[in-house]
Amino acid sequence: MSPVDSPAKPISSIKLRKQLKKKSMLILFFMSLISYILIIVYIAVKYSILLQLSQCIFIGVLWQCFTLTNNGHVIMGKVDDILKYIIRR
Repeated sequence: MSPVDSPAKPISSIKLRKQLKKKSMLILFFMSLISYILIIVYIAVKYSILLQLSQCIFIGVLWQCFTLTNNGHVIMGKVDDILKYIIRR
């Protein structure tokens, strides 16, 4: 799904889309690598903050993947509407 364009900033060039896709995959690879390294180091030294950092990276990547999907947009739009309704009351 990545990259996702928006009405405010559409991605019209196929070349640009391919470049952005390549960069996003590279960033995802490095984030995964860092997370796996943190897990390996955690196993060796049993320092719990390393495991927590790894979990934060995974949850952040998962959240981004969710929000880039159509279902994610719909669900977050509904959550946003509910929060706006609560604030207006």
